[in-house]
Amino acid sequence: MDATSTTAVVPKLGQWVSGLKFTDIPSDVVGHIKTCLLDSLGCGLFGAAQPWGVFASNVAVAMSGGGASSLFARPEKVSPADAALANGTAIHGFELDDAHVSSSHHPGAATVPAVLAVAEARDASGADALVALAAGYEVGIRIGICAGVSHSTSGFHVTGTVGTFGAAAAAAHLLKLSPSQAAHALGIGGTQAAGLYSARTGAMTKRFHAGRASQSGTLAAFLAEQGFTGSLDVVEAPFGGFMSTMQGQFAPETILQDLGTRWEAARVGLKLYASCASSHTIVDSVRDLRRQGLTADRLAWLSIRMSKKGQLNVGWQYQPGDVIAAQMNGYYIAAVTLLDGDAFIDHLRKPGWPIQKFSTSCLASRSSTILSLIAAAPVNATRSWSMPCSGMDEQCPSPWSNGAEASIIHSRQRKRNRNSGVWLQLRCWSRNSTRS
Repeated sequence: MDATSTTAVVPKLGQWVSGLKFTDIPSDVVGHIKTCLLDSLGCGLFGAAQPWGVFASNVAVAMSGGGASSLFARPEKVSPADAALANGTAIHGFELDDAHVSSSHHPGAATVPAVLAVAEARDASGADALVALAAGYEVGIRIGICAGVSHSTSGFHVTGTVGTFGAAAAAAHLLKLSPSQAAHALGIGGTQAAGLYSARTGAMTKRFHAGRASQSGTLAAFLAEQGFTGSLDVVEAPFGGFMSTMQGQFAPETILQDLGTRWEAARVGLKLYASCASSHTIVDSVRDLRRQGLTADRLAWLSIRMSKKGQLNVGWQYQPGDVIAAQMNGYYIAAVTLLDGDAFIDHLRKPGWPIQKFSTSCLASRSSTILSLIAAAPVNATRSWSMPCSGMDEQCPSPWSNGAEASIIHSRQRKRNRNSGVWLQLRCWSRNSTRS
């Protein structure tokens, strides 16, 4: 991060959030926000029925003792902040919620709960809710892009850290805060930024990060409405600021570039698989190899090369545990996709079994097969930033008659295309051929 930056980011964001109107948002962005909202609602209804969703809503009910905001799949009403906690945990509850690639942020899980809770409490219109969603998505995503890979590879879970800003922005708009109050809401939200990524290896706290971020942002906006103040240099402060403390990558003023004219919210994607977004190209690639005839009993070796970010996310050595460990692990996801041809809800559980036992007891009939695949054909995750994509190697045997080694190479696009996501190359060698 440029420690000499003097741009005051939060006051300008507060002014934009406070003054944003429905007519300021392009129609295609509004349409995409509606789609993201529907996706988040579906994720939340499913996540609320899982043990971690139930636990979070139980606590929300116990802590609130009543309120004006609804919970997914429950009749009780609770306070807006507690509803945001439970519903955010639910939306992020099975690795299905929306994602923005270049920010590494899941904006829906942090922003939608804050909007639903505050809109219901203050009887806001549908149009106001959509504007608040657009504001929250955009603010959270832009701060995530600025924080960059250096932030997300330093042990922080981006949805937990930048999600507080997005939720605060959305709630501030619905509360009709002044530009100054909205800025203070962002400052209060920013100081609560948290989320440690060790949770990805097997803990319910991975789900909780989104709910906590949404709760923190909602609380921040209500505090600011009362006159509570936050640090107006919380983003760019050279000591104790978000970027300086949490290993931000780019100059803070980049957050403000083309604000209101270039909409990052329009680039949010919807997930096809119930696994970490970094593993989705693994699923795509293994499915492609299956279409070419690869089966588990014909595989000699599977090698996956990824960016540093992808490796840290999913390239760690798998150990059986809670279902989150399976969903966040490239070894497991590659194996289950090779066996089943997909990695969605039903491929990570069996009907009728407690979900917390998905990757242990309920998969007992297949777990030995999956674990033997992981042990016999270990993922070799290495950093590979810019490799030419030439398609299938001519040496590749078809239809995998001799057994094969498959190599899936993930690489970030060159810098000029950084926001376009990832690309990949597939290569394979027969056991008896010579590798070049």
